[in-house]
Amino acid sequence: MELVNNERKIVQNVLEFNSYRNSGDEQERQFYSDRLRGGWQIVCLPRNGQYFFCPSRFAGYANNTLTRHNAFSEKHGGETTVRINRILGPGIAENTDIE
Repeated sequence: MELVNNERKIVQNVLEFNSYRNSGDEQERQFYSDRLRGGWQIVCLPRNGQYFFCPSRFAGYANNTLTRHNAFSEKHGGETTVRINRILGPGIAENTDIE
């Protein structure tokens, strides 16, 4: 899978990932929960007074979906985090308010 190349694609992936949070499909809700809990680097998107969270390993691949994510065995959070930081700027920081 290709890495994202602009901010719009990162936002698209974060919103796609968050659509699974309250899905009517138990598999999608479980995917959301498992990936968010297991994520090492999390992208936080503030939008309309809410925060949306997404593991960098999901946010960093272009046009990502649950199906594509599960099918791609070579995904690597190290390369997605580097790409996301290149696009958004260095932003890795602990945030106790969000935590």
